[in-house]
Amino acid sequence: MGVDAYVMPLWRFRAGDVSTAMQRLFGEKAGVITPDGRAVQIGEGKPIDKLEERRCRLWVERMKREVARARPGSTIDWNDDGPTQYAEQANGVLTLATYAMAIQYEDVLGPVTIPENQHPYAHPAWRAFSQNPRPIRHRNLITLRVDVGYLLPCEFDLPVKVDPRVVNGREMYSLASSAPAVLRDVRALREELGIPAGYKGEAHGWPQGAICWTLHEMERMLTLSEEHGLPVILWG
Repeated sequence: MGVDAYVMPLWRFRAGDVSTAMQRLFGEKAGVITPDGRAVQIGEGKPIDKLEERRCRLWVERMKREVARARPGSTIDWNDDGPTQYAEQANGVLTLATYAMAIQYEDVLGPVTIPENQHPYAHPAWRAFSQNPRPIRHRNLITLRVDVGYLLPCEFDLPVKVDPRVVNGREMYSLASSAPAVLRDVRALREELGIPAGYKGEAHGWPQGAICWTLHEMERMLTLSEEHGLPVILWG
């Protein structure tokens, strides 16, 4: 499953002021469906008029209020400005979340195997959890949503539904997670698996290589989020 990942201001992403990893590699022109269902031509550095900027900044402020209402006592705020710090493809996020879930059911399912051509959500670990729920580790990582997911540079636990909307007659929403909480889960999982920091899985086949690479990339993007105080955007 193709997923683009960005560390950048949310308002600029909302306005379509972003270049994908494929555009940066090949210089191609592409469009994107923004979170409110609008089709826009994207490309970093494009002109944005003041009314559009105001609309997008107000959308970010509304998201902050939505998360703050859902997680009372948490400080939900950040400075939503600055250049893009990360724009890459991160295609193994669902596989990583599935692996993190499956290792917690090895006593039931046996050693973890993940078929390469099977959708990660088809793995029996998800069914095992629904039928026999138990306290799980790395739950902020496991509950990430990658089709439209925001990882905010704020401390709170578990994802929050944000940005309710109707697209083509369907009610939809996005999920906002805590970037610091997911970063802790990523580092804890890497240490639990005994993977050295910075290792990209070059000497391993499927799925171990994919797990190592995704852990490396997620730790890199989340560290940039921490350093610059910017959200991570997962867009599949």
